[in-house]
Amino acid sequence: MTESQFISHFLNYYAIQYGHYKQYQSGWYFNTSDAIDALKLEQDIRRKKNSLKERTVRLEHLRATDISNYTFCSSSFSISNSFEIDHPSGEKEREIGERLHDKLKLIKRVETYNKTGKIEDKLFDESEIIDILKSKNIYAGHSDNKKTFFNSELNIACEPDYIFVDHNSNYFIVEEKFQYKRDPMRPPFDDNWLEWNGSYSESNEEDRTNEINQWENYKPSFYLSHQMQVVTYLKSIKEYALKYGYLIYWYYDYKNGQEPYIHKVCVKKIELDQSTNQLFDSAYENLKQLISSGQQHFAPDKLNPNKCGGCVVNKYCGHKSKRYDKVTFPYDKRFLKLFPAKYAE
Repeated sequence: MTESQFISHFLNYYAIQYGHYKQYQSGWYFNTSDAIDALKLEQDIRRKKNSLKERTVRLEHLRATDISNYTFCSSSFSISNSFEIDHPSGEKEREIGERLHDKLKLIKRVETYNKTGKIEDKLFDESEIIDILKSKNIYAGHSDNKKTFFNSELNIACEPDYIFVDHNSNYFIVEEKFQYKRDPMRPPFDDNWLEWNGSYSESNEEDRTNEINQWENYKPSFYLSHQMQVVTYLKSIKEYALKYGYLIYWYYDYKNGQEPYIHKVCVKKIELDQSTNQLFDSAYENLKQLISSGQQHFAPDKLNPNKCGGCVVNKYCGHKSKRYDKVTFPYDKRFLKLFPAKYAE
């Protein structure tokens, strides 16, 4: 991917992440002013990089989320543990995830199913979800009395979403992730605008029907960083004899552009085997090496513009410029140097 292609893909992701439909006198149009403001904020952060507040708390132990973050991107891990992040990206998505987590109330649904044997929503009529509903909750990470599990041998702290025990007395982890995906069952603003103006055609309806069918059969690629988080729990938590874990992707959209609702769920079962053990050992050892030595090789050619666009600390990252082949810990502020824009001759 060329530099211009990378920038184009990154900006397109940014526009989608921060953009929203807005109604004007002539109709509904997609507005990207918030994306432009986010880019201007990053420019300001870079110009004032020497004023960035450094984290004063020493990294005395790793968290499962650290290993997940490092698997996602070593630069992201370093930035997150080097600075006080006053302007994280994806705050809206994080807040919505917390709202949906509370709204789902997986524990309450487990209790209801065990009492009545009834599934309250067809969304839960998936074999893996039913397995969870049939189980007994042992631990809930979002409760007021949540516990931090600490493995002194690995020096890792863990706070999973849930621990359950199934009907075979096997303990297992559940980790939830919430992701935005437009519900194809809901007409988009573009379709509404065409219909209001009398130009909606059969071809539009055919395209929407195809999109619905594709989405119903959709099988996601579960992010390696998310899988690593579950694997870290399985490796580190010793208070329970964990046999496996479920990684759940809940996909949401908005009613009337405001209230989020879930319209699809996908689940991956994860167990410790030769492959997952090797993945963990590699990430764990490489992360410790970065912390102990203070620097590590970075592969700019492997950067993904969508990952960079979706990164929580992307406003503080100089590595997405693809100009550096080393990353440091703590993160060196010199990586935030601004470069002159290249213009076509």
